Amino acid sequence: MNTVNINQDNFLKALTAPFGGKDTHSESGEALPSTSSKAWSFTLFNSDRNTHLTFKARRPKGWTVESPVLVDLMVGSDNESDFGFIGSINTRGFYKASTKSKVDADRKAVANRTLVWLLTKINNGVDLPDALEIKGASKCCRCARKLTNPESVDDGMGPVCRKKASVSQG
Repeated sequence: MNTVNINQDNFLKALTAPFGGKDTHSESGEALPSTSSKAWSFTLFNSDRNTHLTFKARRPKGWTVESPVLVDLMVGSDNESDFGFIGSINTRGFYKASTKSKVDADRKAVANRTLVWLLTKINNGVDLPDALEIKGASKCCRCARKLTNPESVDDGMGPVCRKKASVSQG
């Protein structure tokens, strides 16, 4: 299965792209949002620390490509609906944290620091550390649920389906 890592040169372009149906893969295999998708999910994975944060970028219906992109943080185990609003990113790639977020303060602080750090590096043309991987949205090849865990994204299959597939082969 192809890994759906996104290089830093395409990340900001993908993040501020128009949204409006589903995720799509570019010719290079990167999972980028289509111009018809409602939202685009991505995971930042630190391989040195084995930690990850999953975000969803979206624009509400009727917003234009000049409107900011709203950013949600995955806060639960349901990778389809457990997201909480944390801030917005303007079309120039600058992040603004929201004071109205209902996400746990500690988790939100980590996500905010991470996004500010990441966007500052990208906006200044500084290479990201090798340990950081930006993984675009991907779906399980068996059940088509959205994958957010970096290991599952790389495998192309979620842990539940992986167990079911192993049992059926045994």
